[in-house]
Order: sequence, then structure tokens, then C-alpha cells
Amino acid sequence: MNDYTERDAAVARVLKRIRGRKAKTVGAQFEGAVRLRLIGMGFDQVEQIATPMFSRMINGQRRHFHAKKVSGDIKAIDPRTGRQVHVECKNYPDGLPFSALKKHQVTNLDRCVSNRGIAILAWGSTELHLLDWERLRAAGFKPRTTLSPAMVAAAIYRYR
Repeated sequence: MNDYTERDAAVARVLKRIRGRKAKTVGAQFEGAVRLRLIGMGFDQVEQIATPMFSRMINGQRRHFHAKKVSGDIKAIDPRTGRQVHVECKNYPDGLPFSALKKHQVTNLDRCVSNRGIAILAWGSTELHLLDWERLRAAGFKPRTTLSPAMVAAAIYRYR
């Protein structure tokens, strides 16, 4: 009986690791698509923000950890106005709950808007939406809400 429990636990660990790797791969592909869309819209210096990491040996296994929280996923410059562009990417197919954003991500998006930058929430569902964070918040996107089609229509970012 104990062998089955240990085997089940080992299988669960492997499946969790595989799901994590798939999620990272899908996330990287989504961020690449967002970068291409921003370049196509005319933004300059579109760059992915690197996440500093470190690793440690724990119980004979190498584990990787984030060294610090970064300000977002992608940064760019609006060449017409010189404003900083800050992009946070989220890939949720069924709807984007506000709880999917971590506290530091919301803080950094709000800080970008307050410093007269352009804050964009890139949401991937069945298609790629670039949403103006300021308009999205004004449309009612707040804790305990989920992004709805009406909010998306009100907050789509249009580069002028």
C-alpha cells in the first residue's frame, strides 16, 4: 500500500513539473506575440524585461528562484510622445480575473499611469487584446471582478 502512495506522489510531482514547463513555454510564446504586435503598432525599443534568478541545491536537487520582482513583462517607448510603455502579459483563455494579477503588478501598472506613462495589460484569450490599464480601471476592473467583453470593448488600446 505504501509503495502505491509513494508512486502516486512521484507521478504527481512529475506531472506538476510538466505542467509548469508547458505553462512557461506558452507564456514565452504569448509574450513573443505581444512584442511583435507592439513593434507592428509602431512602438520603439520593445524589450522583454529579464527576471533575475538564482539557484540552490535543496535535498540534492537544484531549485531555481526569482531574485526579485520585476516591474513588468515588456517595456517600450512611444516614439510620438516619448512616453514609457509598460506591458503586463496574462494568458487566460476563459476570462481574466483580477486576482490573476499579483499585488506588485497592479502597483507597477498604476505607478506607470501616475507617472504619465502608458500602461497596457496584454490579455490572451481566443485572440490577443492590448488593454489600456487606465481605461480598464475606469471601466470597473478591480478586485473580485473578471474581465468581461464589455470591459474589453471599452479598454482596447488604440495607438494613434
